[in-house]
Amino acid sequence: MTKAQNARNLARHFEGIGQIFSDWDDTITAKDTISLIFDVLGANAEHGADYFFKFYMTNFNKFQTETLPGKPFASRDSVEKEVQYQQATKESEKSSIYEAVRLKVFKGISRSTFQGLTTKVPIKLGFYDFYKTVSQSNIKFTVLSINWTGLLIQKYFEHFTKQPYAILVNEFEFDHNGICTGNVDPAFDIRTGFDKLALIKQAVGMERSIYVGDSSTDVLSMIYCDKAIIMSGGSASKCLKRLGYKVYNINDEISEKEAKFVKYLEVDNWNDLFLILYPNTYGG
Repeated sequence: MTKAQNARNLARHFEGIGQIFSDWDDTITAKDTISLIFDVLGANAEHGADYFFKFYMTNFNKFQTETLPGKPFASRDSVEKEVQYQQATKESEKSSIYEAVRLKVFKGISRSTFQGLTTKVPIKLGFYDFYKTVSQSNIKFTVLSINWTGLLIQKYFEHFTKQPYAILVNEFEFDHNGICTGNVDPAFDIRTGFDKLALIKQAVGMERSIYVGDSSTDVLSMIYCDKAIIMSGGSASKCLKRLGYKVYNINDEISEKEAKFVKYLEVDNWNDLFLILYPNTYGG
């Protein structure tokens, strides 16, 4: 009963939303899908998902233990420091894609092969109905992701009559026959939370906006938008609390008086946001 009552209390404070920006991995999807793209290489690939995960973690840990200590922003306890931290992580975040380009691991793979992976993508509970309803409204829905490719994302949304307003994501380079060259498309370079924030600043106009995400790479964009929905299970809530923000949870009692102060709301799945934006659905 608490969740349904909270949704009713919150509903009027979420009225007038014109734009929704959403992360993809662990937000729309039920798990991270970057590792999934290595399936195009086959099970016996010399440089598969395990290789690149280890490569990424080696560089990430090197940044955390060698580069970060002593830096004035290491504590990440203010928005300014979090911005500086996100900017500083750029090279370590790009290390694995640099390695993939160096090895040309995806060279010769077709667009359609990548798109064929879409059937393996697990979608988070409630998203299908949520997007189907939102796409019939005037709300602009944009996907913003640091994934290596948008081909799976674009293919997934072909299930719907209306496509997202925009899908902002990195991409591989393909030749005129739709075959990957092994390089990345230089037009896209979305690797950190700071990169996401830069795009959000360009995209947010005068309309009220919601940002939906789960991790620390989403936090700066959450702060910039009018409302933030946090999918549970990621690092976003912890990061926001460290920055001094109050994070509410849909499962805890939120009074009608408190509801107007809620900007950061942690939810279990897309059904929770659905009930807030469409409180009269299902008798809510």
